[in-house]
Amino acid sequence: MASLEAENKMILERLQAGEATGTHETKARSGVLKDTLRKEPSGVNPVERLKQGVRKLAANGLAAELNEAKIGGTWLNRIGIVAFIFGLGFFLKYSFDNNWIGPAGRVIIGILAGLGLLAGGEKAQRKELKIFAQGLTGGGIAALYFAIFAAFSLYHLLGQLPAFGIMIMITITAVLLAVRYDAFAIAILGIIGGFLTPFFLSTGVPNQIGLFSYIALLDCGILALAYFKKWRSINIISFAFTILILLIWMAGPYSNQAVWTNQVFYTLFFAIFACLAIFYNVMHRIRTQRDDLFLIIANASVFFFLSYVNLTSLYDRYIGFLPFAMALIYFIMGYLAWLRNREDRFLVLSLWGVAVVFLTVTMPLQLHGTWITVAWAIEAATLLALGCYNRSRSLRISALAVLGIALYRLTFDAQVYLNAYYYQPVNPFWPLANIHMLPFVACIAGVFIISYLYYRGRETVLEDEKTWWQGFLVLGTALTAGYLSLETLYFCGQWGTSLFGSQFPAQEAKSLAVAVIWFLTGIVLTWLAARNSSTGTRVVGLMSIVYGIILAYGPGAAIYFDSDLRYWPILSWHSITYFAGIAAALYFAGKSPRPGGPAVFAAAVSAGAAVVANLMALAYLSLEAAGFYNSWGESLGLGVDTGNAIQMTLSVIWTLYAIGLMVAGFIRKNRPLRLMAIVIFAVTIVKVFLFDLANLDTIYRIISFIVLGALLVVVSYLYQSHKDRIFGQPPAQQDKGASH
Repeated sequence: MASLEAENKMILERLQAGEATGTHETKARSGVLKDTLRKEPSGVNPVERLKQGVRKLAANGLAAELNEAKIGGTWLNRIGIVAFIFGLGFFLKYSFDNNWIGPAGRVIIGILAGLGLLAGGEKAQRKELKIFAQGLTGGGIAALYFAIFAAFSLYHLLGQLPAFGIMIMITITAVLLAVRYDAFAIAILGIIGGFLTPFFLSTGVPNQIGLFSYIALLDCGILALAYFKKWRSINIISFAFTILILLIWMAGPYSNQAVWTNQVFYTLFFAIFACLAIFYNVMHRIRTQRDDLFLIIANASVFFFLSYVNLTSLYDRYIGFLPFAMALIYFIMGYLAWLRNREDRFLVLSLWGVAVVFLTVTMPLQLHGTWITVAWAIEAATLLALGCYNRSRSLRISALAVLGIALYRLTFDAQVYLNAYYYQPVNPFWPLANIHMLPFVACIAGVFIISYLYYRGRETVLEDEKTWWQGFLVLGTALTAGYLSLETLYFCGQWGTSLFGSQFPAQEAKSLAVAVIWFLTGIVLTWLAARNSSTGTRVVGLMSIVYGIILAYGPGAAIYFDSDLRYWPILSWHSITYFAGIAAALYFAGKSPRPGGPAVFAAAVSAGAAVVANLMALAYLSLEAAGFYNSWGESLGLGVDTGNAIQMTLSVIWTLYAIGLMVAGFIRKNRPLRLMAIVIFAVTIVKVFLFDLANLDTIYRIISFIVLGALLVVVSYLYQSHKDRIFGQPPAQQDKGASH
């Protein structure tokens, strides 16, 4: 260790000496080596540390050399060529101003300069001076473009057709040389020159077929180039120039004169760029990257926009076939890409994703009214089936997106349903068999099918999707309840009076009938939650029951205060609603986890549901009492004493109900039941001593106090006489019994 430290110290001293006497470059290198020696652990051999420092210097030197080569060999070349072209242009202009050279001579000089540069580029390429060759070739292409442009536009030495043909040849030459030299810059120059040719050679006379044919020919050349080179920027530049020329044409006065000519060329351009976007990857079996998606999506979007604008004025009734045809094309393209390279799932799914979008767009363009929702629901179920079959999460997510659109659309169908109910009633109205049922049935069926598909494929989908089938099962159940609620509202409004007479309480009947639906929904969801151990399903079931309670004990309870109705207590038709509600609350309490289990909160909710069930029963009995006196009070001769009779009866009912809970608590040795009875007793005592004493007439007050007092004494007796059974034998008595 000591020898290593001594050797390290000696090397540092020598480096310091070199740093003091050397050049600026030597000083810099010595500083790098010193830093390397100081930063490395002292136990490492100093020779090894010096080697690391030398490698670091070599890397820095290589980077510096590369930067120097890039500046000196590439950028100076590019700038020199541009300067030469500018100089040539200035020379031609100066010679024109001073009448040194005639128009033909100027054009010939430009052509000779261009050909000379091309020849120089070829010679440099053979000497493997690639950067230099690219610069000369690019300058030659530019010089030729300018020379032919001047011959046509400035000096009128060439007609449009010859000038067009020569520029096409220049463009082809540029593309071929770009492939030969593997020179992206030459390809860019040739492509830009080719697309600018129509602008350079324009005579102001419209020639749609000639212009679009030239652009299509140029795009086909770029498609051929795409077989050899994956130059994404060139594809995008050609696409941008093509769309620019099309938009300029559309903005002119001739765009609407030949609809089918427009459409033929739009379709041709779409086909070229649809192939161009995937050609290189498919032919060479290379996986598609996210950057490749731009041209796929942009081409589809622009073609749809141009075609829609072009065709909609004449074929508006059939415009939905346009996106449908595009969806079919992209499905076929995805399938062919899959056959060519099954490893490139990203490309296949991207093409199918575009197809899904256009298939979704087809529905509102071609269909009308409720059929749009029906078609979207069918599409969602079909896509999810394909996603499960192909094990494609992207297709499954697309299916759910389409389902979301369908459900959003369903809200508008529901509004149409309600508007028809309020403003345009259909007579006769047949429940579950009417014009409004189609979108609801389609969406409900679609959701249940999706739930079933997720259930069957739960072993093949991703981990976070394994329980999604439960959510869709809950959603389908809730949608079913919502649809049946709408049908019930419509039925009560249309048939209630006809079937049950003019005194039929339509508004109250709607609330009570809908409440039954949601109580039953709560029971079904609670059963599903217990079967699948799903907390989310249990919560939705609880919400359904709560909603039913709000309807039944809110607007539905108004039926008990309608003095025009006559019915027998407990035996009336609307008692079904309250029996269903009490049963739903008790079922929820019984199916929830018991106290002491793993879910403490769920157990507390279960106990709360049991309390609510008893309160619902007590409230129902109270409503029945009030309803009885409101219906039969005058017939019984009570007259103004109806209110006194109601309050007295309520006190009796509450006391009897508390007695029943207390007896049940004794028999089942259930302390919560007994405590609930005590609470009801307390509320009844407060009512009797505060309200009844102050407001009831003497006879009703007497009955309230006597009944309450007698029953409280009975309860007290039961507690005293059965306390051993209730609480168990006291310890002293147990010892005494043991001694005997």
